[in-house]
Order: sequence, then C-alpha cells, then structure tokens
Amino acid sequence: MPVGPMNTTAFILLRGDDPREAFVDVAGLPLVERNLMGLKSAGVKSVFVLCDRRIRQDVWEHLKNREDHRLPDVQVQDPADLPAELPGRFLVLDGFRVFHNKLLSDAVGQDEAAAYFQDGEPAGIAVSRPGLAMDSKLFGSLQKKDLPAGTFAQRVETPEEIRKAKRMVFKSLIKPTDGWFSVHLNRPVSIGISKILVRYPIHPNAVTLFTFLIGVASGVFPMLGSYLGFAVGGVLYQLASILDGVDGEIARVKYLGSRTGQWLDTVCDDLTNAIYLAGVTVGVYRSMGSGLLLGLGVAAVALDVVTVSIMYWLLVVRFRSGTLLGFEWDIKKPESRKSPVKRFVSSLEPFMKRDCYAFLFMLFSLANIAWLALPTSAIGLASTLAVLLMQIMKPSRDASESGLSG
Repeated sequence: MPVGPMNTTAFILLRGDDPREAFVDVAGLPLVERNLMGLKSAGVKSVFVLCDRRIRQDVWEHLKNREDHRLPDVQVQDPADLPAELPGRFLVLDGFRVFHNKLLSDAVGQDEAAAYFQDGEPAGIAVSRPGLAMDSKLFGSLQKKDLPAGTFAQRVETPEEIRKAKRMVFKSLIKPTDGWFSVHLNRPVSIGISKILVRYPIHPNAVTLFTFLIGVASGVFPMLGSYLGFAVGGVLYQLASILDGVDGEIARVKYLGSRTGQWLDTVCDDLTNAIYLAGVTVGVYRSMGSGLLLGLGVAAVALDVVTVSIMYWLLVVRFRSGTLLGFEWDIKKPESRKSPVKRFVSSLEPFMKRDCYAFLFMLFSLANIAWLALPTSAIGLASTLAVLLMQIMKPSRDASESGLSG
C-alpha cells in the first residue's frame, strides 16, 4: 500500500488577461503564491501555472523574483504548451480560489480521479488524469467527492469574496488542542493582531522574542511585593499568553514555520512560566513573609523545571517534535477512556492549559490574592509530573507483563 503523498504534480488554472487578479493579497500573501505554498506544504513537488500568453510573462516575472524554500518547482505555461507526457495522476486547481490546507493534503493522497464539490457545486479542485481537458469544465466532468469536514475552497474574485477568504484562512488557525479560554478569549485577540502583522515582513521568531520579553517583565514586577507589582505582573502574564499565539499564527498563514521556530517558542513559553512563578514567589515572601508559601513557590518552580525537562527529553527521543503540542498523552488515547481514573484526569486537562491558568493568575493578582498561584501551581505541576512518570513507566510494565505471560 502506498505511503505518503501520491499526487506530487499540480496544475493551477489562471483565467482572464489581468495578472493583478492572481496577485491579490489574501492574508499577507499574493493569491498565486498562497496556493503554491499550500501545495508544497501538502507534498506537491512540481506545479505548472497555466495562463493566457498575454499574462504569462507578468506571472513568471512575479514568481521568478520570489525564490524561496516555501515554493515548489514552478513553471508558467500556456495550456497549449503542456508537456507531452503528464503524470499518471495530478491535481488541478482553480487559481482564483483559496483552499484549506487539509483539503490540499486530502487531494494529494487521493488515488482515484475525482472533483471536489461544495454545496452541490464544483469546488475548483480535482484529482485528474491524462487525456482530460485542462480547463474549468474539468471540474464538472469527474466523479464527485464532498469536501472533507471543516475544510473550504473559497472563491476570491470579488471584494466580498476576498474578505471572506481572509476570514476563513484566519479561522482555520484555531487548533483542536486549544482550550476554552484560548478559543473564546486569546484567539480573537491574537488573530486580530496577526491580521495586522501579516501585512509586514515580520518573522514569527521576532514575535516570539518580543513575547518572551513581556513574559520576563511579568515575573519582574511581582518581585516588588506590592499590589501594583502583582497586578501589572498578572496582566503582563495574560498578555504573554495571548501573544504566544501570534507567532504560530503568522508562521502558519505565511508558511514560515520551522523546527527552530518551534523550539524557540516552546523554550520561551516554559521560561516565561518559570520566571513568573519565581517572581510571584519572591514578591509573596517579601510582602507576607510566609515560609510555607515560600516553600510552595520553590516547589512549584522545581516541579516545573523537572516536568518540562522530562517532556523535552521525550520530545527529542520519542516524539521527534519541537513543540509540546507534539507530545502524546496516554490519557487522550481512546483506550484510556475505559479507565475511570484516566477519564477523570483527562477531564481536568482543559484546566491545566496555559490559557486557563494565565487568566486565573491574572484574576488572583487583580484580586490581591496572587499568593494563590503558588499552591495552585504546585498541586497542578505535581499532578502533571505524576501522570508523566506513569506514562514513561508504562512501556516497561507492558514489556514485563508480556515477558511473564510468555
């Protein structure tokens, strides 16, 4: 059975004789480049941009001046000049639509000729084969296939369609792993910021470093031990939690993601958490002089460092990812639902996400009970570490049981 992408060649059809239509800005990228980068990210290696001879030179000059790793191998041709030997199966896209990345990935993996339909109408994307006319009529001549759930193929030929396409691109940034506070509070704000920043040549890593500076400040202010210090620190910590989404949003919208960027974001986030807890610990001790709270704060920071260090090791060795989103918790797996304990632990997961506790810690600070962040963190991190250690020991237990049964 084939593994990985199968349809690695694509054709983008550009109609009309005005090259500006192909260069209209959609969420920070010209339309034709967005589709090219989307195809490459889905596994396509070679793309033919088919257009009228009258605009061929303009399109080629535009793409020629934008050589970077985000683009596949591109050729701009008149449909009449197609190569004699086409691949056995290939993608065909309407060049005046924007496509969800998951839709492109789904099409790359299709093993039969078919056209995708949306609400009973051709969606402008198809898996074709040699011998069929390479024009817009193609989409209505193939077997029909519904768009995968949650995906889109949005036309961008009118101002309203362009605005709708931009909204859909940014809406697609909301991840299934986002917590309640992220979906309903953080994402609306971070996406609003990202919509502005994608217009400029700002790299996601620059946003990550700026967010980290905000995170450092969120830990410095509570060290003052005053109400104002705790309040400002709590607000800055929540702000850092919101801005934490911006770098990833820009990276995904403009196809600027990298392993280095993932690790930079992950490390800066975790350092921010440790710095904030350390700052609150110092500030609470200065203002209240409680040895118990000092011990809880030190324990929370220590638990955070140990837990994160173990997770980093697992990310490198087992999951080969640069983001904690790549970490696979056993409690999330379907078989874990059979265990009442694991179901209970899994139900608490939304409350262990940064979007939740950052908002909660801000409320603690504004209510002048910032000290509550210390026992809350200590308990939460101790629970996380316990679950993590059980997950690490599970393979050895399974292997042991397997050996005994043999």
